[in-house]
Amino acid sequence: MAENRTGFTVRLPWGNSFTDQELIHLKQAIGHYFYPQISSGKNLEIKTVLSFPKTPEGQEILGAFERHVKEGEPIILKGSTIQDLHFPHGGTNGLAGTIQIR
Repeated sequence: MAENRTGFTVRLPWGNSFTDQELIHLKQAIGHYFYPQISSGKNLEIKTVLSFPKTPEGQEILGAFERHVKEGEPIILKGSTIQDLHFPHGGTNGLAGTIQIR
């Protein structure tokens, strides 16, 4: 890996090939390694739009989310619950923009 002032570059020989899953794994490994260094002393702010359907399953997920907010209980939200993620402009995290989940 060659470092520069604004980031880093990963060079892979042309002879190597990766499946989509292998590329995802490589990106995750690089992120897990560098994120603690990049984010040190910074806050990550994410604004979300969530949707809880008025079904028994939706209400169960809503209850779990409310327990998460009140008590810190871990929760995993499925993509269908997460409608929008927004990384506000001007944040100290270096990210900005919106990710729409479909």
